Amino acid sequence: MAATYAVYTSPTHTPIPNHLPTLIVTPHGQPSNILYSYLHTNFNAENYLLTPSPQGDLCVAKLFPPRHSGGHHNSSASDPGHGGPASNPASKVVRCEASRNLKWSIVNTGVMSPIYKLSLPSPDSTELPLFQISKPNPNAPFWSMFYFAYAGHLIPPKRIEFGKIQRNPPGPGGGGTRISITGKTPEEKAVWATLGEGNEDCVEWVVLCAALNLLESAFFLYCSIFFI
Repeated sequence: MAATYAVYTSPTHTPIPNHLPTLIVTPHGQPSNILYSYLHTNFNAENYLLTPSPQGDLCVAKLFPPRHSGGHHNSSASDPGHGGPASNPASKVVRCEASRNLKWSIVNTGVMSPIYKLSLPSPDSTELPLFQISKPNPNAPFWSMFYFAYAGHLIPPKRIEFGKIQRNPPGPGGGGTRISITGKTPEEKAVWATLGEGNEDCVEWVVLCAALNLLESAFFLYCSIFFI
């Protein structure tokens, strides 16, 4: 399974003071076909991944970034847990949940540049690593999505890239930010089986939530997101 998405700021949602703009996710090259809307509420403290349905927008996932101690009156558009250094690691954790009782977290562990790690709760350990998003080097024009294939004889473990996040070139049919998820090799396809057979849509939500969380950071918000 492979997928390529485009992310834009929504042209139909009026900006709200102290709220991040609504983002829309479409298939690449089909800007009018909205797969998901990423809506921010309660001063960015509750974010919702919505998908259109005949009965109205259906919420498929929720994200709960940490609140900053200063309260929303001192917050800015880039506040919701992406940010700069914090003395308390818990202040950088974004809690996420979706249907079928799926819960996970996104943590920015980067110092000089963001490194987003996704984890599922595990009964045997505090967190079970799932995916990671980071730049292969500080000057790279894209972010890579990857996981580690652990094996006793492999030190360090094998890094398997399964996707990229990068700007689309401007112009007709372009603009926005592209999220590409590959499925060429068995190892790349394995990402869709992470949550078990039949849960491929849940994997899509997890990956998109992580990518959208990254895109909210100040750099991408002002440099990579474009109106259609």
